[in-house]
Amino acid sequence: MAGWFASQPEVQEMAASCLRIIATGYVFYAWQMVLVAAFAEASDTRTSALVNIICFWFVKLPLAYFLVVTLDLAQNGVFYVVTGAYCLATVVAFVLFRRGSWKTRELSLS
Repeated sequence: MAGWFASQPEVQEMAASCLRIIATGYVFYAWQMVLVAAFAEASDTRTSALVNIICFWFVKLPLAYFLVVTLDLAQNGVFYVVTGAYCLATVVAFVLFRRGSWKTRELSLS
């Protein structure tokens, strides 16, 4: 499919690498989306927002910078971090969901 957009073999290899690495995290991403949506449906939008902000903004971005710049992993470093962030967000959301604090939130209709 990458050949539809670019004819350079380097670009096609990078796209294949991206799909191989990030696709492993999609199972975790799906679970994370379900758990975060469950928080939102239980009127606990703060928890779902915090999971996303912490895991994606405070973990994924600095770690991607570290892997790319400091460890010189190039684009594969970014792909690994994206997959790791999916896994981390899923674990955090699962732990918070199992805690059950979302059950005590009151629905505000105003």
